[in-house]
Formats: sequence, structure tokens, C-alpha cells
Amino acid sequence: YSLENKKFSNEHKNELLKLIGYELSSINISFEGESYIKTKYPEIIEDLIQHKTSLLENITLVLKEDDSNSMDSVLTILKVIGNEIENDLIKLLLIEDFIVKKNAIVLCGKLKLTESVDFLVTNLDNIYNEVSLASIEALGEIGEISAVPELLGVLDIEDISFEYTDLDMKLYIIDAIKMIYINNKDPSYDYLISHLSKDNETVKESIAFILGEIGKEIFVTPLIRLLNERNLDVKKNSIIALGKIGNVEPLEHLIEVINNEGSYWLIKKVAVDAIYNIFQRNWYRVK
Repeated sequence: YSLENKKFSNEHKNELLKLIGYELSSINISFEGESYIKTKYPEIIEDLIQHKTSLLENITLVLKEDDSNSMDSVLTILKVIGNEIENDLIKLLLIEDFIVKKNAIVLCGKLKLTESVDFLVTNLDNIYNEVSLASIEALGEIGEISAVPELLGVLDIEDISFEYTDLDMKLYIIDAIKMIYINNKDPSYDYLISHLSKDNETVKESIAFILGEIGKEIFVTPLIRLLNERNLDVKKNSIIALGKIGNVEPLEHLIEVINNEGSYWLIKKVAVDAIYNIFQRNWYRVK
């Protein structure tokens, strides 16, 4: 089995994985799905399962996330093997090798393995930033609502005077939470909205941004309340969110922000932009 040949470089092994994926994909394309392979070519499945340890070892060692062809081939291989390899993949989330761990995390996200959520959560504060960011992104792809408190918890630091400096992690968390809610049908937003009353400004301005991205009209009232906040980022994100949602209810409050002589120029600017967006969406209703 070529992947077990120690003389082969990682580049060679990566190309071998691509070839395996291409072959499996060609069968899937021709015969509409993996079930055909399992029915007509059970020996292929048996061979893959027999060598799953070697496959997984090489995949997690040589996988290049930015190589879309490599990623597609690897996902094809893992999907064909199916449940036979999921537990083995999840176990790799517990090892110390950060390269293998990070690649295993990425694959858990791409395969949407809900069983991996608890293990991904434990890696949110990993000493390696790449592992933490990969875990956040994977949780967003899997889409389990139960992960939201843990993700927000990363932002909810005890010292409210601390200036949150890891912008990348903050943006990853915001995007992950947004994706979780968007990919769930009729989720409850009570948890998010309840955290708008917390003292932590980073949490509040992050949630305000998320609510604007989701764009539900039920967010209008809690966002209007945030217009009284002193923190500029909280107020700015709330105004922008109201503009994205496009409901006419906040117009009076936004005009008050503009007319307030004490309002910072940036706050006035985003308020003008928000009003413009609301008028654009409601031109036939607004007088």
C-alpha cells in the first residue's frame, strides 16, 4: 500500500490521496452516489476500511486546507468510508501533535460530525492559536446551538476593562455563531438577546453585529435599547444592525442620535447610513 511507504514524501502522499479521491469521485459521478460503490465494489470499501489507520494518519499529516483539490479528495474518501472512520478521526482531537490535531478538527467541521462538538469545545483555548481558530470554524460548520455559550464565553472575559486584542479570534467567533443560527431552522434567540444586558462590552457589540447579520425583525427592540449605551462600538454595531434589518420602527431613535450634539461623528455617520438603508427598503411606506 503506497501510503505506507516511508520513502514517499508528503507531497507524493498528498498526490496519492488526490488520485484515490478522483477515482472514487468518478464512480460517484457516473453512478449517482456512494451506495453504488458499496453495492457493486464492496472490495473497495473493505480495502479502505482495512487501511483506515494508515489513511487517516497520512491525511491528517499532509492535508493542505488551502488546496481545494486535496480537500475534496480527502472528504470523498472519508465520506465513502463513513461511520467506520468517524470515531478514529474524533480521537485525534485529543492528541498533542498540533498539525494532526488541527487537520482533524478541520475535517470534523467539513464532515459536520456532531459527536465531535464537546472535543472541539475543549480546544477553544488551546495554546496553539491555529488549533483554537480551527475549532471555532468547525463548530460554526457543524451548527450545534449548544456550542454558542462556549463560543461567547471566549469573549466574556471577567475583567471588563480588558481590551480584547485578538481580533482574528473575535471575528471567527462572530462568524461561527452567525453560521450556527443561520443553519438551524427556527432557533431560539433568547440566549443571544439575554446577553445584551451583560456588562461585557465585547460580548454586547459582537452580539449586536450578529443580530444585524441574521436580520430578524424581532431583534429591533433589543437593538434600540442599545442606542443608550455609552460604548461607541456597542452603539455603532447596534445602529448598523438596525439599518441592515430595515424595519421603520427605529427611525425616530436614529434621528435623535443625529440631532444629539454630543453624538460622536462616526455614530452620526452610521446613523445616516442606517436611515438611508431603511428608506431604501421601505420607500413606498415612509413619509
